[in-house]
Amino acid sequence: MFELTYNFMRMYSIGINYSHTVDAMTQIAKQVDSTHTTFLSTENLNTNDNYGITMSIPLHLASWWESSNNFNLYSNNYSGISSVGAVDIQLMTFTFNSYNSFRLKKGWTFELSGFYNTAALYGTTISNPLGSLSAGFGKRFWKERFQIRANINDIFHTDITTSVIKYQNINVDFKRVYDSQFIRLHLSYNFGKKTVARARQRTTGAQDEQNRINTNR
Repeated sequence: MFELTYNFMRMYSIGINYSHTVDAMTQIAKQVDSTHTTFLSTENLNTNDNYGITMSIPLHLASWWESSNNFNLYSNNYSGISSVGAVDIQLMTFTFNSYNSFRLKKGWTFELSGFYNTAALYGTTISNPLGSLSAGFGKRFWKERFQIRANINDIFHTDITTSVIKYQNINVDFKRVYDSQFIRLHLSYNFGKKTVARARQRTTGAQDEQNRINTNR
Protein backbone atom coordinates (compact mmCIF):
# COMPACT_ATOMS: atom_id res chain seq x y z
CA MET A 1 0.00 0.00 0.00
CA PHE A 2 1.23 3.51 -0.76
CA GLU A 3 -0.17 7.03 -0.66
CA LEU A 4 1.31 10.23 -2.06
CA THR A 5 -0.14 13.63 -1.13
CA TYR A 6 0.79 17.08 -2.39
CA ASN A 7 -0.24 20.25 -0.54
CA PHE A 8 -0.13 23.66 -2.18
CA MET A 9 -0.91 27.21 -1.05
CA ARG A 10 -1.21 25.73 2.47
CA MET A 11 -4.87 25.07 1.70
CA TYR A 12 -5.41 22.60 -1.09
CA SER A 13 -4.28 18.99 -1.35
CA ILE A 14 -4.35 16.23 -3.92
CA GLY A 15 -3.34 12.65 -3.35
CA ILE A 16 -3.07 9.30 -5.09
CA ASN A 17 -3.23 5.95 -3.35
CA TYR A 18 -2.99 2.26 -4.13
CA SER A 19 -3.44 -0.86 -2.04
CA HIS A 20 -3.06 -4.54 -2.89
CA THR A 21 -4.46 -7.05 -0.41
CA VAL A 22 -3.73 -10.77 -0.62
CA ASP A 23 -6.28 -13.22 0.82
CA ALA A 24 -8.75 -10.35 0.99
CA MET A 25 -11.60 -11.02 3.39
CA THR A 26 -15.05 -10.20 2.05
CA GLN A 27 -18.65 -11.37 2.06
CA ILE A 28 -19.78 -13.87 -0.59
CA ALA A 29 -23.43 -14.39 -1.42
CA LYS A 30 -24.78 -17.94 -1.54
CA GLN A 31 -28.19 -19.32 -2.36
CA VAL A 32 -30.17 -22.48 -1.61
CA ASP A 33 -32.13 -22.90 -4.83
CA SER A 34 -34.68 -25.36 -3.38
CA THR A 35 -35.88 -22.80 -0.80
CA HIS A 36 -34.85 -19.62 -2.64
CA THR A 37 -32.87 -18.60 0.44
CA THR A 38 -29.91 -16.25 0.07
CA PHE A 39 -27.29 -15.69 2.75
CA LEU A 40 -23.85 -14.11 3.12
CA SER A 41 -20.69 -15.77 4.38
CA THR A 42 -17.21 -14.33 4.96
CA GLU A 43 -14.47 -15.79 2.79
CA ASN A 44 -10.99 -14.98 1.55
CA LEU A 45 -10.49 -14.15 -2.11
CA ASN A 46 -7.12 -14.08 -3.85
CA THR A 47 -6.75 -10.29 -4.11
CA ASN A 48 -8.40 -6.94 -3.59
CA ASP A 49 -6.92 -4.01 -5.52
CA ASN A 50 -7.93 -0.45 -4.74
CA TYR A 51 -6.49 2.69 -6.33
CA GLY A 52 -7.76 6.24 -6.50
CA ILE A 53 -7.28 9.97 -6.28
CA THR A 54 -8.45 12.37 -3.56
CA MET A 55 -8.77 16.16 -3.48
CA SER A 56 -9.45 18.60 -0.65
CA ILE A 57 -10.57 22.09 -1.71
CA PRO A 58 -11.46 24.71 0.92
CA LEU A 59 -12.97 27.87 -0.57
CA HIS A 60 -13.43 31.41 0.69
CA LEU A 61 -16.27 32.34 -1.65
CA ALA A 62 -17.24 35.58 0.11
CA SER A 63 -16.67 37.42 3.38
CA TRP A 64 -19.78 35.63 4.68
CA TRP A 65 -19.35 32.22 2.99
CA GLU A 66 -16.77 29.53 3.77
CA SER A 67 -16.81 26.15 2.04
CA SER A 68 -14.85 22.92 2.55
CA ASN A 69 -15.06 20.22 -0.14
CA ASN A 70 -13.61 16.74 -0.54
CA PHE A 71 -13.58 14.54 -3.62
CA ASN A 72 -12.58 10.90 -3.96
CA LEU A 73 -12.46 8.80 -7.12
CA TYR A 74 -11.37 5.19 -6.72
CA SER A 75 -11.54 1.78 -8.35
CA ASN A 76 -12.22 -1.38 -6.36
CA ASN A 77 -11.53 -4.87 -7.72
CA TYR A 78 -12.09 -8.29 -6.13
CA SER A 79 -10.81 -11.44 -7.78
CA GLY A 80 -10.27 -15.05 -6.79
CA ILE A 81 -11.95 -18.40 -6.29
CA SER A 82 -14.73 -18.59 -3.71
CA SER A 83 -16.64 -21.62 -2.48
CA VAL A 84 -19.28 -20.98 -5.15
CA GLY A 85 -17.00 -20.24 -8.08
CA ALA A 86 -14.73 -17.61 -9.63
CA VAL A 87 -15.12 -13.95 -8.68
CA ASP A 88 -13.82 -11.06 -10.79
CA ILE A 89 -15.69 -7.81 -10.15
CA GLN A 90 -14.50 -4.23 -10.59
CA LEU A 91 -16.26 -0.89 -10.14
CA MET A 92 -15.25 2.79 -10.23
CA THR A 93 -16.77 4.94 -7.46
CA PHE A 94 -16.94 8.71 -6.94
CA THR A 95 -17.67 10.32 -3.56
CA PHE A 96 -18.18 13.98 -2.71
CA ASN A 97 -18.91 15.78 0.54
CA SER A 98 -19.21 19.48 1.25
CA TYR A 99 -19.59 21.70 4.32
CA ASN A 100 -20.65 25.34 3.98
CA SER A 101 -20.85 28.03 6.66
CA PHE A 102 -22.70 31.32 6.17
CA ARG A 103 -22.54 34.38 8.43
CA LEU A 104 -25.89 36.15 8.37
CA LYS A 105 -27.09 39.44 9.80
CA LYS A 106 -27.64 40.12 13.52
CA GLY A 107 -25.23 37.39 14.60
CA TRP A 108 -27.03 34.48 12.96
CA THR A 109 -25.11 31.68 11.26
CA PHE A 110 -26.31 29.04 8.81
CA GLU A 111 -24.65 25.73 7.94
CA LEU A 112 -25.33 23.46 4.99
CA SER A 113 -23.61 20.11 4.45
CA GLY A 114 -24.14 17.06 2.32
CA PHE A 115 -22.59 14.10 0.57
CA TYR A 116 -23.10 11.99 -2.54
CA ASN A 117 -21.66 8.58 -3.44
CA THR A 118 -22.03 6.78 -6.72
CA ALA A 119 -22.43 2.99 -6.77
CA ALA A 120 -19.78 1.20 -4.69
CA LEU A 121 -18.50 -2.37 -4.62
CA TYR A 122 -18.19 -4.50 -1.47
CA GLY A 123 -17.24 -8.05 -2.40
CA THR A 124 -20.09 -9.37 -4.54
CA THR A 125 -22.49 -6.65 -3.30
CA ILE A 126 -23.02 -3.38 -5.17
CA SER A 127 -24.35 -0.47 -3.12
CA ASN A 128 -26.50 1.89 -5.18
CA PRO A 129 -25.87 5.68 -5.34
CA LEU A 130 -26.56 7.47 -2.07
CA GLY A 131 -26.74 11.07 -0.88
CA SER A 132 -27.96 13.25 1.97
CA LEU A 133 -28.36 16.92 2.89
CA SER A 134 -28.26 18.49 6.38
CA ALA A 135 -28.59 22.06 7.67
CA GLY A 136 -28.34 24.08 10.85
CA PHE A 137 -28.88 27.52 12.37
CA GLY A 138 -27.08 29.21 15.25
CA LYS A 139 -26.97 32.48 17.17
CA ARG A 140 -25.14 33.98 20.16
CA PHE A 141 -26.96 36.07 22.75
CA TRP A 142 -26.22 38.29 25.76
CA LYS A 143 -22.69 39.48 25.00
CA GLU A 144 -22.05 36.14 23.20
CA ARG A 145 -22.29 34.15 26.43
CA PHE A 146 -25.33 32.16 25.33
CA GLN A 147 -25.28 30.12 22.14
CA ILE A 148 -28.19 28.24 20.65
CA ARG A 149 -27.96 25.87 17.69
CA ALA A 150 -30.47 23.75 15.82
CA ASN A 151 -29.44 21.06 13.31
CA ILE A 152 -31.60 19.07 10.94
CA ASN A 153 -29.92 15.85 9.82
CA ASP A 154 -30.82 14.17 6.51
CA ILE A 155 -33.51 16.71 5.59
CA PHE A 156 -35.09 14.70 2.78
CA HIS A 157 -34.52 11.29 4.41
CA THR A 158 -32.43 10.05 1.49
CA ASP A 159 -29.70 8.36 3.57
CA ILE A 160 -31.18 4.96 2.72
CA THR A 161 -28.88 2.14 1.65
CA THR A 162 -30.04 -0.03 -1.24
CA SER A 163 -27.84 -2.80 -2.61
CA VAL A 164 -27.99 -5.47 -5.27
CA ILE A 165 -26.27 -8.81 -5.75
CA LYS A 166 -26.22 -10.18 -9.30
CA TYR A 167 -23.82 -13.06 -9.23
CA GLN A 168 -24.14 -16.46 -10.88
CA ASN A 169 -27.74 -17.62 -10.15
CA ILE A 170 -28.34 -14.91 -7.53
CA ASN A 171 -30.38 -11.75 -8.11
CA VAL A 172 -31.21 -10.07 -4.81
CA ASP A 173 -32.13 -6.51 -3.78
CA PHE A 174 -31.51 -5.14 -0.27
CA LYS A 175 -32.86 -2.04 1.43
CA ARG A 176 -31.68 -0.73 4.79
CA VAL A 177 -33.49 2.21 6.36
CA TYR A 178 -31.72 3.89 9.26
CA ASP A 179 -33.02 6.42 11.77
CA SER A 180 -30.96 9.15 10.13
CA GLN A 181 -33.53 11.96 10.07
CA PHE A 182 -33.62 13.94 13.30
CA ILE A 183 -33.43 17.44 14.81
CA ARG A 184 -30.82 18.28 17.45
CA LEU A 185 -31.04 21.36 19.69
CA HIS A 186 -28.00 22.63 21.57
CA LEU A 187 -27.79 25.42 24.17
CA SER A 188 -24.54 26.47 25.80
CA TYR A 189 -23.41 29.19 28.20
CA ASN A 190 -19.90 30.53 28.69
CA PHE A 191 -19.16 31.02 32.40
CA GLY A 192 -15.66 32.38 31.80
CA LYS A 193 -14.69 35.98 32.57
CA LYS A 194 -13.33 37.70 29.52
CA THR A 195 -11.74 40.43 31.67
CA VAL A 196 -9.41 37.98 33.44
CA ALA A 197 -7.11 37.45 30.47
CA ARG A 198 -6.87 41.16 29.71
CA ALA A 199 -6.19 42.00 33.36
CA ARG A 200 -3.50 39.37 33.50
CA GLN A 201 -1.91 40.78 30.36
CA ARG A 202 -1.85 44.28 31.84
CA THR A 203 -0.34 43.00 35.10
CA THR A 204 2.31 41.03 33.25
CA GLY A 205 3.16 44.03 31.08
CA ALA A 206 3.50 46.33 34.12
CA GLN A 207 5.72 43.78 35.86
CA ASP A 208 7.96 43.50 32.80
CA GLU A 209 8.33 47.28 32.70
CA GLN A 210 9.20 47.41 36.40
CA ASN A 211 11.81 44.68 35.96
CA ARG A 212 13.35 46.62 33.06
CA ILE A 213 13.62 49.77 35.20
CA ASN A 214 15.14 47.88 38.15
CA THR A 215 17.80 46.29 35.99
CA ASN A 216 18.47 49.47 33.96
CA ARG A 217 17.82 47.67 30.66
